[in-house]
Amino acid sequence: QLTPQDQHAGLRGVPFGTELWAVAMASDSPVHSLSRDLLRQVLTGELVDWRQLGFELGPIAVVAPAHQPTAARAARALVPGDRFASSSLRVGDLELVARQLRREPGAIAVVRVPAQGPGLGTGVRLLAIDRVPPTPAAFASGAYPYGVALQLVTTGPAAGAAQRWIGFASSPEGRELLGHALALP
Repeated sequence: QLTPQDQHAGLRGVPFGTELWAVAMASDSPVHSLSRDLLRQVLTGELVDWRQLGFELGPIAVVAPAHQPTAARAARALVPGDRFASSSLRVGDLELVARQLRREPGAIAVVRVPAQGPGLGTGVRLLAIDRVPPTPAAFASGAYPYGVALQLVTTGPAAGAAQRWIGFASSPEGRELLGHALALP
């Protein structure tokens, strides 16, 4: 977010989407929601077995993004100041993530929630955090904290290439392209 000092200095921001993060499990998992504290403990490896939480799923297998910059952004959003468990399985392809979740009962995956949904297919669902679903509306209201609002920042009103980019981002083609990775307003 731009601070009042930023705005006073002439910076302007145009919102264009949210990088929204969530965790997913197999749809037949008895886990439907985790508290924020438990989410942190699961993702950082502090908790290693679902039986510690009363679920008969066996060992917790954290599946995190393979691409390091993406994993770092996800960790900053989901477990600020920490990293994902060192034992986490790094997977880059959503189809492989979904397969891992369906195959391993204790697997929980870190996923980005784009406009079209996470694209994990059948047999997989997103978990609520503190009983709040990972939706753009929940993030916008402040009820779901695991995302980053993105904006194009310019010095003064957007002009030239910045204005063309805003036009593209607002177009059906731009929304289609950006919607593969971002939750759009």
